[in-house]
Amino acid sequence: APGPYTVRVLRASTPAEPVLWAADSITVGSETDLTDLTIRLQPGAPIGGRLIVEGSGQQLPSAALRAIGIRPTPLPGSASSLMGPAGWIVHPDDNGRYMTGQMVPGPYMAVVTALPPGWTVKSVTVGGQNAIDKPFELTATGITDVVVTITGRVSTLTGTARDANGQPEPMATVA
Repeated sequence: APGPYTVRVLRASTPAEPVLWAADSITVGSETDLTDLTIRLQPGAPIGGRLIVEGSGQQLPSAALRAIGIRPTPLPGSASSLMGPAGWIVHPDDNGRYMTGQMVPGPYMAVVTALPPGWTVKSVTVGGQNAIDKPFELTATGITDVVVTITGRVSTLTGTARDANGQPEPMATVA
């Protein structure tokens, strides 16, 4: 059918091979076929950074540190989610550093998995900006400053929900 389209191309890879991708806009006319279309593939880019461990007096063993997974996940509907893997899980080294293979540029969220019991994610920053609950943009040159901070100091919140008259509201939920 005639109209504007986006052609998406991905040469899938393994972590040892470069990702090659393209997303080009084309227009299809009503009376002509497109022939000899050339799409220039470009390399993907890595996502890297470090994991910071804030303990509660307890030291996190190296094996537990290396088991933590950091998975950059493309936003649904973005070119990167349509063209590539749903994100590789990477694990930090003994110094807390990690780096993905090449990924298709676009918006991503950082998902942290396999935390030891009693540990939680305190923050995720990219370029010093909060990214714990909002996407960050992977550019064609890559990102090397995704900082994930975990903590063994888990906070609790206690209290009572009250109605307009100041009476406890037993059916209320605090979220």
